[in-house]
Amino acid sequence: MEPNEGKLVAYFVRHGETAGNAKGLFRGALDFPLSEKGHKDAEALKDYFSNIQLGTAYTSDTARAKTTAETVLDPKGMTASESPDLRSWNVGYLAGLPKSEHQKDIDFFQHNENTVVPNGESLHQFRKRVQPRIKNSILKGIQNGIPSITFTHSSVVQEVSHMLHSDHKAHKVKPGGVIGVYHNGNKLTIKTLFKSAKPGKIEQGM
Repeated sequence: MEPNEGKLVAYFVRHGETAGNAKGLFRGALDFPLSEKGHKDAEALKDYFSNIQLGTAYTSDTARAKTTAETVLDPKGMTASESPDLRSWNVGYLAGLPKSEHQKDIDFFQHNENTVVPNGESLHQFRKRVQPRIKNSILKGIQNGIPSITFTHSSVVQEVSHMLHSDHKAHKVKPGGVIGVYHNGNKLTIKTLFKSAKPGKIEQGM
């Protein structure tokens, strides 16, 4: 732990890999299940958290997030509170399309945050939806003295980084990755605990 980093108060976990991740597709509102690799990611996360005390647990209500949450929490006798507010940014018509062929599209909506993606939501709407949930997860960890844990999506993990460091790319993680939010009494900071939950290659971030 870095000097003055403070106490870890919240974990934000990106779900395990899906076929959509592996193929480089926008996922958006599509409910991809975990792939075989994704189940291995979830098992690695279970091992990572096996000896860590967790407080209140939350999860997106998508299959990929819930399966990841259940894999980690079932051995602890815990369940996560589900919320559709923790779903990824709904990128509308882009869902299921290759990112490599539509980067200019998503760049446009990122730079024009009040413009609604056709059949989806604007970046502003997404942030208005997820920010209260992110704040609640952090506050619960501070109040309870035990870190909360939230199972969610890449866009939500990036929004945590945007909220605390004004840079959504500062703490990007791969499927199965984890970031931690720390509180030192004066400010909140983020640490990437591991970027990819590969068995045998997990960096302990406590």
